Amino acid sequence: MPPILAAFFCTVFILWLFRCNAKGHPKPTGASWIATIWVYTIASKPIAAWIYGKSSDGGLSYDSSGETIDRNVLLLLIFAGVVILKRRRVNWGAFFAENRWLLILQFFMFMSTFWSDDPFVALKRWIRVAGGVVIILCILTEEDPVQAIRQVFVRCIYVLIPLSFLVMKYYPEVGVYYNYWTGAAAYCGEATDKNALGRLGWVSALFLLWSLDDARYRNWAVRIKKGWSEALVLALSLAILFKAKSATSLACFLVVSAVYFGSRARWVRSSQGLLAFGASSFIIVSLVFLAVPDLRKIVTGSLGRNADLTERTEVWDRALKLDTNPLVGEGYASFWLTRHGRELGDQLEVNEAHNGFLETYLNTGLIGLLLVLVMLVYAGRNTLRHLVSGSPVGSLYAALFLGGILYNYTEAAINDSSLVGFLLFQLAIWYPLPPKPESALKPVQSA
Repeated sequence: MPPILAAFFCTVFILWLFRCNAKGHPKPTGASWIATIWVYTIASKPIAAWIYGKSSDGGLSYDSSGETIDRNVLLLLIFAGVVILKRRRVNWGAFFAENRWLLILQFFMFMSTFWSDDPFVALKRWIRVAGGVVIILCILTEEDPVQAIRQVFVRCIYVLIPLSFLVMKYYPEVGVYYNYWTGAAAYCGEATDKNALGRLGWVSALFLLWSLDDARYRNWAVRIKKGWSEALVLALSLAILFKAKSATSLACFLVVSAVYFGSRARWVRSSQGLLAFGASSFIIVSLVFLAVPDLRKIVTGSLGRNADLTERTEVWDRALKLDTNPLVGEGYASFWLTRHGRELGDQLEVNEAHNGFLETYLNTGLIGLLLVLVMLVYAGRNTLRHLVSGSPVGSLYAALFLGGILYNYTEAAINDSSLVGFLLFQLAIWYPLPPKPESALKPVQSA
């Protein structure tokens, strides 16, 4: 099939998905569309990559115009989000009181940009993260925030997943990339690399599972029949997950699926202490398996990977031995901008620590790491509150919380502008959602 014809059919398919999604749901607000565009930008390639036809953001370094395009679009979205929040009747005093630790973290990350080797770059990266908080508030302050969460992420998935298949097969100059150091080819789809593609796959699959899980239909066969367009994209998301060949993303999907369905049980939801114990036990046990080579080999072997986690353990060891400031780090998102960071990256062929907690330590030191851990404690607390109250996002949040922590064991996406980082910030922000299951998702009617 000619690529142009494939692109036409893909566009028709996406429009059909949007038509199915519109049935039975309220009309999307302007704020939800702004949030949709934001999530699309953080889950896919930079906007300029599409304009210039690059397969990854690394190819944009030759021209500052690419960076300018993305910066201006994101600043415009942040400005629109601020205007929307200003017009809404938000109890800012109560919000600041409930989320003070998150605000302290944001302030410290902002301050850390001043001792970066490149403060301007660090500041731009921080603005993207702070802007994400503005967009999250736009979602959570909607009249029906549960419906807004669904609409934002499902609309993005309906575009990202089909387009990823299109570019991987018919536009390899966009959907396939070559490793900067080794030259090996890998799928990236609409993401920037195979790990980002895998991340898109497991997050998309989880959101579609949640969207299909309408409590008014006890039989899953009926749920799939009512929302079969979502079921179709769910199958495509799983295919994307396997095409990415990302062991971390595959492990995350297995965990989040088990957590999602397990947390739906009434007896599990009824005991906050049991939920806290279960989550803590999972985190501790998974850390033990990560830290002990013999135990780690059991997990990595089942996923077809070596016990060194594709040489990640060497990255961790050598990064920790470098002369970084243990208290405040090298500045927000700045470790790999330093001389020793660039040298290590060139030697090991990496541009991140492949561990969100280590990356945080390298950038913002023990103070930043402690604040991030406090943020995660609050994210866990908020998740428990949603679960126990019967909120329709309770099981989704539980899966995202544990999946996000697990993902950051071997990837760095904990306090940045990535999709997982954005979702962890969303969990950490407390803003009450409707507690009744009746507020849950309405079924999607087939065309």
